[in-house]
Amino acid sequence: SRTLHPGARGRDVRSGARSDRVRVHTAVAEPSVHLTVEASGTLPEPSGTPIRIGARVALDPNPIDLAEPGAFDRLVETVPPEATDRTALMREAARATLAVPPVRIRGTLPGDVDRALDALPDGVRPVVLTTGTLVYVPGPDRQRVVDRLRERGVHWVALERTGILRGVAATLPDDVDPADPDAFATVSLDGVALAVCDPFGVRVRWFRRPGA
Repeated sequence: SRTLHPGARGRDVRSGARSDRVRVHTAVAEPSVHLTVEASGTLPEPSGTPIRIGARVALDPNPIDLAEPGAFDRLVETVPPEATDRTALMREAARATLAVPPVRIRGTLPGDVDRALDALPDGVRPVVLTTGTLVYVPGPDRQRVVDRLRERGVHWVALERTGILRGVAATLPDDVDPADPDAFATVSLDGVALAVCDPFGVRVRWFRRPGA
């Protein structure tokens, strides 16, 4: 579930943009990942109902088992040494992942999406999350992924490079410029754009609430 941190909502008097600190509750109270984001526009209301995660399945062509010695060091090899804040955040995420590890499936998109979905236990509502994933999938196969998720009737939450998905791009407001660094990526739900953000998701502009 998501709840606003007490006293965290405010307005930036210089830009007029409202910013929020949102607490995301993981499967366990600790360890957890803490994210601070500058949010503006039509902000979604935090959910008052806890979300129970019944299972997590990770599909990856070369999955890394963080429990193995040296695995985290291999994971951050591409992060610039001076980006200590990113490394620290990744370390938090690694600790949370190790506390409740996902089921890891070696595979690629779109060919193995059904295998990953079929690995979920009965009785859970499937939700597919892609974050900077589809940019690595060849162009024609991206649409095949989208089509297959629609055929399976699953919810799809995405944070992908702005413009690489034609259907999502068609739902963007006219004033969104893909060349704008603050519109580098698009947040979408079931193929409908909800927000845009900078490359690291630090500055988010919401223009549509989920379900609106």
